[in-house]
Amino acid sequence: MIFFLNATMQPQKSGIEHAQLKRADLFRAHGEQFKIVLRKWDPLLHENMKATSLQSFEVINMFDYFQEATEVFDQTITVNDLDFGVANTHRVEEIKKIVILFTI
Repeated sequence: MIFFLNATMQPQKSGIEHAQLKRADLFRAHGEQFKIVLRKWDPLLHENMKATSLQSFEVINMFDYFQEATEVFDQTITVNDLDFGVANTHRVEEIKKIVILFTI
């Protein structure tokens, strides 16, 4: 197995990241196993990966790995899904007010 090491996977790729992505395509085409290992925590990693040819199983973020959260699936979360751990709470709709500010 081949491992590529990097700090993170930014949306704007550096030359090193472009080279890693090209090597990943090449290794994938020839059936060679590889992993890209990222050492910095990145809350947008999986979102940034969508713009690449990488799959979740080909990337290991050290923070995700040690939390056993390497597979991330898209899900929609609404306000009603939030639980702040406080009993007897409920959501109240705010009244929208229009405020017009002007000077004379």
